[in-house]
Amino acid sequence: MKDLFVELCLTVPVRLSSLLRYLSLLMDPLVSALNGSHTLISQGLRTLELCVDNLQPDFLYEVLGKFGGGNRKMMLEPQKLEYNTCNTPPAILVHFIDHSKPVCLSVDKIIDTAFTALKTSTTDPFYRRHCWEIIRCYLVASLHLNDDAMSFKKLFSHPSFTDPLCKISPMQGIPYKSADKQARATIQTAITGMFVASAIKELRKDVLPYMVFTVTHYTMVAISQQAGPFALAAKQSQPEGMDPLVLIDSLAAIIGHEEKELVKPCHLALVLLEQTCANVLGSLHRACQLPLMEYMAERMCSLCYERAWYSKMGGCYAIKFMFEKLDRCWVFEHLFSFLKALLFVMMDLTGEVSSGAIELAKGHLERMLTLCAAPVEKDGTNDELVNAQKKSLFEVTNELVRQVTSPNSIVREQAMHSLQVLAKIQDRTVTQVMEPHKEILEKYIPPKKHLLQHQPANAQIGIMDGNTFCTTLEPRLFTIGTVS
Repeated sequence: MKDLFVELCLTVPVRLSSLLRYLSLLMDPLVSALNGSHTLISQGLRTLELCVDNLQPDFLYEVLGKFGGGNRKMMLEPQKLEYNTCNTPPAILVHFIDHSKPVCLSVDKIIDTAFTALKTSTTDPFYRRHCWEIIRCYLVASLHLNDDAMSFKKLFSHPSFTDPLCKISPMQGIPYKSADKQARATIQTAITGMFVASAIKELRKDVLPYMVFTVTHYTMVAISQQAGPFALAAKQSQPEGMDPLVLIDSLAAIIGHEEKELVKPCHLALVLLEQTCANVLGSLHRACQLPLMEYMAERMCSLCYERAWYSKMGGCYAIKFMFEKLDRCWVFEHLFSFLKALLFVMMDLTGEVSSGAIELAKGHLERMLTLCAAPVEKDGTNDELVNAQKKSLFEVTNELVRQVTSPNSIVREQAMHSLQVLAKIQDRTVTQVMEPHKEILEKYIPPKKHLLQHQPANAQIGIMDGNTFCTTLEPRLFTIGTVS
């Protein structure tokens, strides 16, 4: 009945000029016709075609809106689109006999799929082996090995690598990274996949030689860019190709992985990196002057500030390697950064599921202080080492004294224990260790009433606990007296 009434309204046998004053009344049946059957839609479109030149904008916009709604009826769900950061990801040109043009096969998806299959424990060993073959071939193909052996030996035999008078410039500003972010991410995923494959028992024998070669290659590229005869030229001109820092990023991703079995191949890679630098540059002291080592310390410490507990645990493992294996003077320069990172692990995981990360951080902190606070005998040739130790221990002790009144109970207790460790190693009392930094605590100890009442409960507990610790030392660090 409605369709019949609409059809009658649209077939009024009068001239359009006679309907202009009633055109607004015609719009309702016209819109109804556009929402009706195919016959009514056709008739409505014909009527609209006659009226469009005489329609007011208010009516015209309403009708056009109905057209737009009709066109979008088919779009019931949002389109599934994938955002690509670049137009040309790493690719392989595949040639077929029957085709004149090669097919461009994107490699990034292949490497991502191979990496995912390798780290999934349920993947069949047959497919795991082929995933490793894909990663191996890509890593080998991405290397530039056109230099002959004679040029290679001549470069690394240059005396500027081992000469102590040839200073290695420290890292200034942001280190160079490849501008092709997509290619760099693919290389990083491939190197990370190599480390994952080395932890798989069935693949370990085949993977280890390639892992040693890859780590050594990227390390030597970094050495050639940051030291030796071409170090200055590298600063004046922008480097080209893949940057060797991608190796450090891959190691950070592996050591911060949830699967702790991956720590073993990462530890081996770190040992290879350290030994390669020391062998080429003649000493571990010169090796630790490389910007590569600075970037490694920064990247590994950053793991301690990530949200996941296993990333923090990976950062603890890396810090342990660095303060145990690297040059002592370099360790003294980074001791404060290591301390802050370990204390943050304890603070951030308080009350959270840590799976032993807090205890690991505590153990590594005590071990680090035991090694670094041990007295260094001054023999006239190690003045730099003695001064570096003195400066670093001053900064570390200052921070530990500051944390004695920390609102976090774990950090507070560990700071007190660490001060006792320092006092024992240096054969001094805790009071003597804290005395140079006494002014930090003077506004808290003895506790001021006006200060306490404006603090939250945990901060009040921290101040009172620190007060108890300081006033019970023998000899006393502070004495509580009466004000007359």
